[in-house]
Amino acid sequence: MFLDALDGRDRRSHERPGARRASEEARVQEIRSFIGVDPYTKQWKRISTYSGKDAENVCQGGCADILMDGLLACDEEGYNPILSVHDDAITEPPDEDRYNDKHLSRLLVESSLWADGLPLAAKGRTSYRYGKGP
Repeated sequence: MFLDALDGRDRRSHERPGARRASEEARVQEIRSFIGVDPYTKQWKRISTYSGKDAENVCQGGCADILMDGLLACDEEGYNPILSVHDDAITEPPDEDRYNDKHLSRLLVESSLWADGLPLAAKGRTSYRYGKGP
């Protein structure tokens, strides 16, 4: 099973994919699987998957690529990104007027050329300490 990334940079794959048919009374279904790390035992084993999980992985991978492109653009502009928490970008730019949350937000959503046309939005705030809220 291969997936070409939306940004065109790489191809993602599952290790040793497989499929088998399973029947449950009157219903027959195909169970797809791959070799991966079990999140509970931390051991390598065959893990079953389904279309919803695959779609979620594609979506999350694309979102991670958008955030990374934004962080790289922020670094090039001098914002000095130091951390990302989920979908938050934390930066330590110089204390100058040209570095502001509106410009930073624009960099984060407009830096992925392959995502042109996606309805992306970001909002931010300026603070001397990290924290959630206004």
